[in-house]
Amino acid sequence: MKILITSFCISFCFAFVSNIQAQCTADFDAASSGLTVNFSDQSIGGYDAVYWDFGDGFGESEDFNPSYTYFAAGTYEVCLYIYDEGGFCEELFCEFVTVAGGGGGGGGGCEADYSYVADQLSIAFTNESSGGLFSTWDFGDGSTPAFEENPTYEFDTPGTYEVCVTVLNPFPFCTDTYCEFVDAKEYNCEPIFTHSSNELNAFTFVNTTEVGNVTSVLWSFGDGNTSAFNRPTYTYNALGMYNVCLTTFDQGSECGKTCEDIDVFPVGIEELSVKDFRILPNPNNGSFRLLLSEDAMAFKFTVLDLSGRAIHSAGNTSGESQVDFALDLPAGAYFIQAEDESSSKQINLKMLIQ
Repeated sequence: MKILITSFCISFCFAFVSNIQAQCTADFDAASSGLTVNFSDQSIGGYDAVYWDFGDGFGESEDFNPSYTYFAAGTYEVCLYIYDEGGFCEELFCEFVTVAGGGGGGGGGCEADYSYVADQLSIAFTNESSGGLFSTWDFGDGSTPAFEENPTYEFDTPGTYEVCVTVLNPFPFCTDTYCEFVDAKEYNCEPIFTHSSNELNAFTFVNTTEVGNVTSVLWSFGDGNTSAFNRPTYTYNALGMYNVCLTTFDQGSECGKTCEDIDVFPVGIEELSVKDFRILPNPNNGSFRLLLSEDAMAFKFTVLDLSGRAIHSAGNTSGESQVDFALDLPAGAYFIQAEDESSSKQINLKMLIQ
C-alpha cells in the first residue's frame, strides 16, 4: 500500500505542474503609427512578470503594454517572455513587426533645434537642442561634419545652404535632426546714405554708395515699412528711435548693407543745436544739469516721454545759464523741450536715463 500511495503522489504532482505550464501561453498584438508601435500583451496563464525585447539592439521593457519608437523604418523581431517568479510558468513568443515613416527614434526624448547669426560668409550657430548628449553639424557644402556644440563656420563661397544639426543620446536611445536653409553672403559694395528731415518728420533718404556695382536698393525704415526707390521720402507716425537700413544689390544678389539709428522728434520742434544747450551728464540717472549758452534768453523746459506726454516742467525765467533736474523716472529715452518765452520758438534735446 505504501508503494502505491507514493506512486500516486508522484503522478499527481507531475500532472499538476505540467497542467500549470501548459496554461501559460505568450502572445501579443502590435499597432504601429510611423516609427511608434503600441504593444498589447495578449498572453494567458498564471504568469506575473514580462520582458520585451524590441529587436533593434536598444529597446527593452518590463511593462505589460509598452509603447516604443524605433530609430529607423524596418522589420524587427520582437520577443515577449512571460514568467512566474515562483518558477511555475514561463514561455517565449517572438513575431516580426514592420514599422515605417519618420520620427524622433528610440522612444523620443531628443529634439533638435538651432538659431544663428550671419556675418556675411561667417555664421555663428547656437545649439538649442534638448535631450541629446552629442551633436553633429552638417553645413550642407560637402565639408566634414563638425561635432562642436556651438560652431562658427565660414563658407568658402556665397550661396544658400541647408544646415542640419543631429542630436543623439545613447541611453536611453534617442535621436533627432533639424535642418534649415541658411544664406551665406559676400559683400563687395560699401553702402552709404544720407538723410534729412523737416518739421513734420518727413525724412528724405539718399543713396550715396560709390563702391560696387549697385543695380537696385531696398530701404527698411525701422517700423516694418520698406522702399525700393533710390531716394525715398518717408514720414514717421510716432516718436522714437528707428534703425534705418540700406541694402544694395548687384543684379539681384545682395552686395552690401548698412544701418543707422535716427531720432524722430515731436512734430513742430526743431532739432536743438548742441552749441546752445547741453545736458550733463547724458546718459544719466535722472539727476543732471542743463547748461545754456551765454546769450540764452528766458526759456521754459518740459521733459517729454517718447509718446510726447509732458512729465516734468522747469524754467530759467530769470535768465540763469543753468537749470538743475532731479527726476525719478524709469530708464529710457526722453526729450527736453525748450520754449523761448519771447518768441514761442521751440527746440529740443534727446536724453537717456539709465
